[in-house]
Amino acid sequence: MDLTAEMLAGELAGCRLVRELSELPAAWRAGLRPILATRRYLEEVDETAPDALPRSWGTTSDSIAARIAERLGAARLILLKSRAAAVSSRHEAAEAGLVDPVFPIASAALECVEIVAFRQPEWDVRRLGA
Repeated sequence: MDLTAEMLAGELAGCRLVRELSELPAAWRAGLRPILATRRYLEEVDETAPDALPRSWGTTSDSIAARIAERLGAARLILLKSRAAAVSSRHEAAEAGLVDPVFPIASAALECVEIVAFRQPEWDVRRLGA
């Protein structure tokens, strides 16, 4: 994931690669969009937490994004997906394979989770209940 973050930050104008959550405010103050390389956060912060995300292939960027959004106190998490699915809850999204199996637990503390299927002729936006 860090390699992808580095590539995006290098290709997208107005972006800055950050490796720690503490670097986010400086990027925002500079008027830049931070792109977080998550490895350091996962190894140094999440893995030492009592509710650490499982370290397995069943934990994907969806659950990592949910965990970081929760830690930042975000009001909303928006996940971009390449396909739509007729789901209304986080559990249904996991069962449909739209998000990973850990996601319903990882996102439980988030008030608002939306999934945007951006490859549809008209974007399909769904708000997922807990």
